Amino acid sequence: PGPPISYVGMLVFVFFTHYEIANSTLWIYAGFTILVVLADYYLPILGTRMGGGGKAAERGAIAGLIIGLFFMPFGIFLGPLLGAVIGEIISGATTKKALKSGVGSFMGFMAATMMKVVLAVAISVRVLYALLK
Repeated sequence: PGPPISYVGMLVFVFFTHYEIANSTLWIYAGFTILVVLADYYLPILGTRMGGGGKAAERGAIAGLIIGLFFMPFGIFLGPLLGAVIGEIISGATTKKALKSGVGSFMGFMAATMMKVVLAVAISVRVLYALLK
């Protein structure tokens, strides 16, 4: 939830202080926020598919992500990977194929996470720039 919360924080900063950020900048960050939120949902699925996984791996990765939330902090990282592997194995895939789809799911998850971090930092830097301007 980092980028949407960061963006809302930037809006609060702009509308409730005397500092200014251009409307065009606010719209650009809104667009990036929407893109990153969508990527957060689709990149793990895309990574699973690129790793050769099927629907079972996708469902397993989603289930692993949800279950992993209860085993923070490592569960959030390992859940999608293990879920995709287990889903593929249950569907009858070989261990090698299951591991490949699990790694793909993990890489998609990490790519989405990095995008969220970069955008949240960019929003923070933009607000700090407005403060120091």
